[in-house]
Amino acid sequence: MHEEKHPESTDASSTINNNDPVGENDPQLDNFYEMHQTDTKNTATSLHSSTQHASADRDPSQLEKVDTRQSAKSFKEGGYGWFVCFSAFLCNVANGAVSALRTKKIVNCTDLLYPTGVMQNYYASSVFDGKVSAVQLTFVGTIAFIFINGMGPPMQILKSMIGARVLIGSGCLLMCLGLILAGFSTQVWHLYLTQGVMFGLGGSAMYITMMGIVPQWFDKRRGLALGLSASGSGIGGLIMPFIMNALLQKYGQGWTYRIIGFICLVLGTFATCLVREKYPSPGRKKISDIVQWSVLKDSNLVLWCVAATVTLFGYLVPFFYLPAYATSIGLSNAQGSSLIAMISGCNFVGRITTGYIGDRIGRLNMLIIAMVISALCNLVIWPLSPSLSGLSAFSCIYGFFCGTYFTMMAAVTAYISKMERFPSAFSVFLMSNIAASFGPPIAGAIQSGTNPHSFLSVQLFGGCCFLCGAILMFVLKIKMTKAVFFKV
Repeated sequence: MHEEKHPESTDASSTINNNDPVGENDPQLDNFYEMHQTDTKNTATSLHSSTQHASADRDPSQLEKVDTRQSAKSFKEGGYGWFVCFSAFLCNVANGAVSALRTKKIVNCTDLLYPTGVMQNYYASSVFDGKVSAVQLTFVGTIAFIFINGMGPPMQILKSMIGARVLIGSGCLLMCLGLILAGFSTQVWHLYLTQGVMFGLGGSAMYITMMGIVPQWFDKRRGLALGLSASGSGIGGLIMPFIMNALLQKYGQGWTYRIIGFICLVLGTFATCLVREKYPSPGRKKISDIVQWSVLKDSNLVLWCVAATVTLFGYLVPFFYLPAYATSIGLSNAQGSSLIAMISGCNFVGRITTGYIGDRIGRLNMLIIAMVISALCNLVIWPLSPSLSGLSAFSCIYGFFCGTYFTMMAAVTAYISKMERFPSAFSVFLMSNIAASFGPPIAGAIQSGTNPHSFLSVQLFGGCCFLCGAILMFVLKIKMTKAVFFKV
């Protein structure tokens, strides 16, 4: 009886007899091994992630650390954001024009202190010929300042509806139109509408929108980026007064306004072309979804707003009263004005430098240090400086540190609210900046009620505002971190 041979058996035996390794050069088995290795890696990663989140369930503080590490790995720092930073710088240079339009110096005249500014002084002496009080003219710049900082929620709604680039471009055109029309003003209420409302609305569309976009592009270098952006207003406030004075003497107020408007148009056009959102607005939504008023339920944000408001009451006090103090100790008006120029120049350098340092030691930490130094400048250096050299030292130190607030305000707000709610939180927070307009009048009222010929009450008021603000910021830090030496 013959045994039937099967081909499969023969092949198998021959394979074994030939010592050929099983599966060698078999593509199907190779694919199987690769898939098995991939699944093993994915399983290990999944188990590692599950272990992390299981630990986070036991300790909720760990969940934020896990999410922070994961988002930090996926976040791309800078890149095109540096162009966005430059566009924000240009917007702030244009907005710096409002500083030149409203910057006031206190001039002693017949024992009365009254505020004047570049354009306000010209209108008071040459256009209105004393028929309009200095207080009425002061409100022109105040209205613009209030609109620039107080229109956060409406601008956030418009940004969601029409996009950031269109909103910034529209703001640029409105600023330019407001300045051009201001050149035709013959009544003070004309200035309220043009230089005040129109310029302020346009500046708000540019400033609020742009300063909300820059933090999207940066994390580790957010302080430096915001410092570079904010330094633009220091440059604008430093250069614009000299440009305006030269233009006024040669062309009069009409063409001065038109030329400044054209400068703002050019700067705003470049900024509009460069700006780009990293996280574009999702489009039309309910207003309640765009502006999240629930951010006010965050006690940390409320405390941050209070600290900012108290601090800003003292911010403009030296800008208003330092020239008058200089003349009261025998210095000339030109020397008094040069002190303000020193503050502006050091302000530009300080915003960039403190932004860079803040990225290393913590932005809120840097802000607290800067506010304490600003307080000491007002409480110690200024009252004990009866000479030009002493006041120059005050101007340089104060100018270097006082602008740190404007560098860090967006970064600290983003830290408190997180980036998901940052647009709403920042829009609400910016309303605190309006307080800066009311600080000098309060200081003046205190001076009038105590000793009109002494500046000590003014100096103490400014210093105490900075000191109280720094204390509130320190309380905020302890409340958030439960630690003194914590980078935040």
